[in-house]
This record gives sequence, structure tokens and C-alpha cells, in this order.
Amino acid sequence: GGHPGGGRPQRESKNMYDETSVEQLNPSSFKEKVEERRYCAIVEFYAPWCGHCKEMKSEWIKLADKMGESLTVGAVNCEKDKGLCENNGVEGYPTVLFFPADKTQRAKKYTGKRDFDGFSSYVKKEMPHKVTVVKTNEDLDNLINKSPEKAKVLLLTEKASMPPTIKSLSYEFDGKLLIGFASKKDAPDVVEWLGPPKIPSVLHLTDYDDPKKGEWLKTTSREGLSLAFSRISMAKRPGASFRELLKTRVDNGECSETDGQYCFILLLKGKSAQGDPVHDLMKKTSEKFKNDAAKFAWVDAELQKGFASAFGGVDCPKNVGWGDKCHTLIAYRPKRKKIQEI
Repeated sequence: GGHPGGGRPQRESKNMYDETSVEQLNPSSFKEKVEERRYCAIVEFYAPWCGHCKEMKSEWIKLADKMGESLTVGAVNCEKDKGLCENNGVEGYPTVLFFPADKTQRAKKYTGKRDFDGFSSYVKKEMPHKVTVVKTNEDLDNLINKSPEKAKVLLLTEKASMPPTIKSLSYEFDGKLLIGFASKKDAPDVVEWLGPPKIPSVLHLTDYDDPKKGEWLKTTSREGLSLAFSRISMAKRPGASFRELLKTRVDNGECSETDGQYCFILLLKGKSAQGDPVHDLMKKTSEKFKNDAAKFAWVDAELQKGFASAFGGVDCPKNVGWGDKCHTLIAYRPKRKKIQEI
């Protein structure tokens, strides 16, 4: 590489990355793109006269071409902005620094090979995410039942490695929607069951009772997904549905003590809920109230005896046989601790 100083007269000072996909940074844009970043950034500090910098140029542009949509790929001309380079501890050229998504963490110096494969492998390893990894049907249920007030999308891919695009989007939409990831390698049963039209695909989970009825997005590009996720995050959530209230759903806040909505819970004792007229009537009722702040669920009083007994259990008439069914309907407002048997 090269070293600052040395008194060499008339050294090259022209920017190397003007009119390329690399962000040619100055003190103002460095503050915006790096110091005040919302996600990761990787920056080359160079001198235009440096031979190793010139050799690396095409590889750095390739990195920006391939990954510039997912994180900032920038460059600082140390001949023009010496102060910026000194403030970042640059002592030789080229110096490559990786700035983590967490702004409280210090920049890390890259010491690997100065080629695209080296840069891209390092960046993929360092990029964090807020994505829920789905490997089993239980993982999918947990994603669906987590934070009922938030929209949910699921990326399905061939390979097990998570794409940088979805990692950066998970930060961009943090708090607005939940993003899941499933690969054919690690979750073949889940991917096959969902039946994507192609791989990769992104599924907007619009029907929590039957995920396969969701909306398959028409794009997997960074720009297209960003626009789609913006639309999805602002749309109305799926309304009330009638599902079994399992422990995982309660653990995720549904009808738990912090839930401010009304919960109508059907305690069912007897055979399976399938074909039960009361169960079917409750399902139809839930559809009528899908735009209201209410939840409808059923609980198998035989399998979840502790839960059922907390609400007084189910009193079946003496003449009711094991093959028949009996029910108790509870209106419950958890946050206000109000319960009424209907």
C-alpha cells in the first residue's frame, strides 16, 4: 500500500469513484451515510496515486454493484479529505473499515483478500439481521402467532444462507412488520407445504388460519420488496379468526394478561372440534367481527385441563356420553381482568 505524507510533489488527487456505484464520500456525506447510518457501512480510505488502491478499484466497484442496495459501500479520498482519514485512524492505503449496524460499536479493520470474494464473504458474515428463521411447522406457527398487531412476510429460498437484502430490510422495517426466512435446505417440509410459485419467493401471510392462502409477492428485488413491505406494513392486519388457543399463542401475548382486546374463548369437551356445530357457529361469528378489536379461540378442555379449570372448567350434563360434546363460552378481557361466562 501507500503511506500518508512523504512530501511527494503534484500527487494525483482526483476522486477514483465519481460516476460509479461506489459512494464517493466527503465529510458531509460521510456523516450522513456512515456516522448517522441506519445499517452497516463498509468504506475504503484511499489515495488516488496509490498502486494497490488502483488495483483494487474494479473489485470495490463490483462489491458496490452487487451489494450496494443492502449496505453503504463507500470510499474516501484521503488526498482531498485528510482530516476525515486521520479521524478514522488511517495510516496506510488502502484501508478498509467496516462500520457495524450498532453505532455504539467501533469500526472494524478489514484484513482479508482485496478482491470481491473476500469483501463479499466478510460483509455477509458481519451483517446482522432481525429475521425469524423458520425450519419447522412449529417455527412457522410461532412467526404467525408472534405480535398479532404486526404484518408478516416469509422469504423462501433454495440455499440456507440468508440473502443480504433481507437482512438489511429487517432493519429498515424493524417495528413495522415481521420477516421470516425458510430455505429448501433447512426447511424442506415447510417450503413444500407452502408451495411457492417459484424459488425464491416472498409470501405475505394474510390468512393466519391457512398460510397457503397468503399473497405471493411478484418481486424479490431490493427496491420492489421495500415498496411492497411499505404497503404491507401500513395495511390493515388480518382480522379476527377462530383458532385453537395454544400455549405458544398465549406466550406471544394473545389473550395474555397484557392483551387489551376482548377474548371470546370456547371451552370444548368431547370429540374433535371438526364438525362440531357450536365450533362452526363460533367460526362464522368470528368472521363477522374480523374488523373489531376482538379475538376468538377455542380450547380443548381435556388436553388443557389447567387452562380450562382456571375459567371454571366445563360442566357436562350427566346424560352426555364421551362421544358427545359440551361447551362453555367465556368472554374475557385480560388486561382489565374481567371474565363472564356466556
